[in-house]
Amino acid sequence: MLDFGKCFTFAIDRIKANPFFYLAAGLLTLLLPSIIIFGLSLIMSFATSGISRVLKIDSSMANIFAQIAGNIMNILVFCLIMGPVLAAFFREMESEDRDENAQPASLMNCLDTYTQATVAYLISSVILGIGFLLCIIPGILLSPIMPMSIFFVSRGDSATNAIKKSYNIIKCNPMTIFYTIVFCLVATMACCICIIVTLPMAYAAFYKMMKQVLGE
Repeated sequence: MLDFGKCFTFAIDRIKANPFFYLAAGLLTLLLPSIIIFGLSLIMSFATSGISRVLKIDSSMANIFAQIAGNIMNILVFCLIMGPVLAAFFREMESEDRDENAQPASLMNCLDTYTQATVAYLISSVILGIGFLLCIIPGILLSPIMPMSIFFVSRGDSATNAIKKSYNIIKCNPMTIFYTIVFCLVATMACCICIIVTLPMAYAAFYKMMKQVLGE
């Protein structure tokens, strides 16, 4: 039985006990990719404008290509940064369960799961994208698959096995869908800098939910 209240109580207690680690997780999984994407978007905007003038391409057509390229770029940036860092985050939370002190620098130690976490994030992004294209509802129903697959990768599963396990859990325990949506809402309802706190809180609450799902 999933306990919604315990998930958030657990998350708040963990953040109070080790605030720098959780703030670092928020910065690395949101602020860093956002800064990189913003910089790349500016470069792409100037490049698109220049190419359209040189090749005499219609500006509206050039903007469509730029938007498509921008969306692909956004997914790749988050795959290369957020997936591996989130896997390291979940792994360090396991260390805290063993009374070890997680350090912010540990979030950069993600080479051992880097490839699998990146692949899991990419595959789950494609699955969610297709789901949302199919009248949105399938995408909502599959919303836990991304963080759930990263959770399993952090435990040593391959990307494909992690996604299979995630799908089976969603199918057998649909309450995980509701919980994940609520966690996402809590994380994104905060404004400006506050999201750096609410985002890792949502991660920690999701971690606690997964521990409950697995009976741990």
